[in-house]
Amino acid sequence: MNLHPAFVHLPIGLLTLYVLFEVVPFGRWYPRAAWEDIKFFLVAVGGLGLLAALATGQLAESSTMARAARNVLRLHKNFAGLSTAIFGILAAAYLIRWIFEKHADLLGPFAADFSFVRDAANVVLKRRIAVPMALAGFIALSITGALGGIIVYGQNVDFMTKFVYSLFFH
Repeated sequence: MNLHPAFVHLPIGLLTLYVLFEVVPFGRWYPRAAWEDIKFFLVAVGGLGLLAALATGQLAESSTMARAARNVLRLHKNFAGLSTAIFGILAAAYLIRWIFEKHADLLGPFAADFSFVRDAANVVLKRRIAVPMALAGFIALSITGALGGIIVYGQNVDFMTKFVYSLFFH
């Protein structure tokens, strides 16, 4: 039984919503909302979901259908890894910021020793870095999804799969 499709769609939805909230400055229109907490939740849960999708994808790889599209499968795996890395970095930065802002007491006397980690997280979460990273993650995630569609349904199923297939295989 292939569990991969059951584990892929929720992270895609959560991360797409995360990218929307990261890119569009909703804080200007709704300043009272806890946007940092919302984005942290979406990217963290979405990122964990990507790890589950990667694991179930490894199991699905041995299927006959996957063997028929070895080049597409390899590219699908590479873009899945890239998506996971990008969103993982963003999730880690939000986690580090959250720990330092809301639970610094857990670090005790080591908080000062690890302030460079907090500083690195704050650099990643600056708008001029986080927005391009989120967009790059979304593009990688979209290409991953299109390649997954090609593996299952073929390259002519819709305009996106045709486009992605033509980018890499023609």
